[in-house]
Amino acid sequence: MISGYLKDKDFSHEQQQHLKVADALWPIREDYISLLTDFETLEEKDIAEQREKLMKATAKIYDGAIQTDARSYAEAQKQLKDKEHQFFTRDELNKMLPEHLRH
Repeated sequence: MISGYLKDKDFSHEQQQHLKVADALWPIREDYISLLTDFETLEEKDIAEQREKLMKATAKIYDGAIQTDARSYAEAQKQLKDKEHQFFTRDELNKMLPEHLRH
């Protein structure tokens, strides 16, 4: 039964789909950083509008994304929690942020 499931599974296609989602999220991340940079010069309502726009764009990307199976999700949680994969040091985070937002 498992071999039949694996035989029909196209892991390469799934990997490409996940990469496509990651690529689509990258500019949104950059837009969030730009929004943080502009905090001091924007009105509160403009910040809220831009944040809402970014949240909708993110949701649209996730709506088209393939779902991760429970086993893979649990493994990712474990890696992030226990092994701290993809965690950034304070220095790494500061390098991503505009200078006036660094600590």
